[in-house]
This record gives sequence, structure tokens and C-alpha cells, in this order.
Amino acid sequence: MTQVIQIRLKISNAFLILGEKLVLVDTGSSGETSTILNAIRKAGLDINDLSLILHTHAHFDHCGCTADLQEKSGALVAIHKFDSHAFLEGRSVPVKPINLFGKFLMYFMKDGYQPTKIDILIENEFDLHSYGVAGKVIMTPGHTPGSISVLLDNGEIIAGDLLGGGRLVGLFQPERPRYHHWYLDMNDVEKSIARVMATSPKRLYVGHGGPLAGNEPIKHFSW
Repeated sequence: MTQVIQIRLKISNAFLILGEKLVLVDTGSSGETSTILNAIRKAGLDINDLSLILHTHAHFDHCGCTADLQEKSGALVAIHKFDSHAFLEGRSVPVKPINLFGKFLMYFMKDGYQPTKIDILIENEFDLHSYGVAGKVIMTPGHTPGSISVLLDNGEIIAGDLLGGGRLVGLFQPERPRYHHWYLDMNDVEKSIARVMATSPKRLYVGHGGPLAGNEPIKHFSW
């Protein structure tokens, strides 16, 4: 049976997917390795059980501990090819704020993380069954060109920063669906959200805040 464990980090979330093997989705900001390792231990597992480190997109708060965790685990590292150049350079893919509050927050975002090699370049759909997880990866661009979501066979979805939960990157009302503060292409975002919602998800896990019920309307919060 597949289980998702949400790991709340300083400003973002990472996720453990427990199946026949262990997959980690996103790695937070730099310096958060110990929090992720503690979550793995709490799940009754060991870092050596990790088969894959998967990234929803290349931003500093989602890739910050990848190099450290890969070194400790030997797990394979995967990211979509459209975000791979930024990932290999240890930088975030540029995005644009959709409101004044998003523009304000950008001044406080510290870019940069330790780059690491990529073992798997995702192009379209990517099956996770061989990594011990009943599910697949699909493209959901908009936040970045290479943003992806994980569709699990149990009806749950990990959507990265395609959506957010609550206000102020999830600090308030984390269970309320909303648009993220930053996107690269809103037209792609709308198409990607429609693709995800067409699956009638039971639960949505997002990069900030959440988890979200799969049937609530998405709010366009001003902050």
C-alpha cells in the first residue's frame, strides 16, 4: 500500500512516498538534511532504503539538500530536462510574481544550492513502479517549464508549486487551495491545473502548505 508522508521544512515541503521502496520528492532548502533524515527514521526506514530523489522543479527551496542526501544514500536523482540546466548550475529557474505580495517576497528569497549530477532526465510521463512506487510522473509546466506532478495509483497527487496552500507560503490556512505567488506562464498553469483536477484527486500535496482536498475551488489570493 502506498503512503505519502509530508515533511514540513522551513519554507517548503518534502515528501516521502512509501511503497515497496522509498522515494523522496523534493529536498527543501540547504541545511535541512537532518529534518529529512529524521522523517525517514520515524517512518521506520533507513537512508539506504531510498531508491530515488525526484524533484518537482528546480528551485532553491526544493533542491537544497539533494547533493547531501544523494551522497549519503546513493539514490538516483531525477528532474525534468527543461529544468535540468538550472539544477546542474545550482540555481533557480526564473519566475515572475503574479501579485504585489509575490514581488515583495522575492527580495527575501535566497537563491543557490549545491548542484549534483542527474541520473534520470524526465521528458514526458515517467513510470515509478520500477522504483517501488505505484504511480507515475506527468508534466505540469507553468511554475517552471520543467515542473512535474506525481500521480499515485491511490488517487493522491504531489503537485509541487503548481498550487499552494493558504497564505504566506502556507503559514496561514494551509489547507485552502490557492494559486502560487510566482509563475512563469499562467496559460500553462491553467492547463496543468485542469489536467491534474481531471483525475479527481483524493488529496493534493503541494510545495507550501497543504495537504489539500481534491474538490475545493482554487483562490487567487492577493497575499
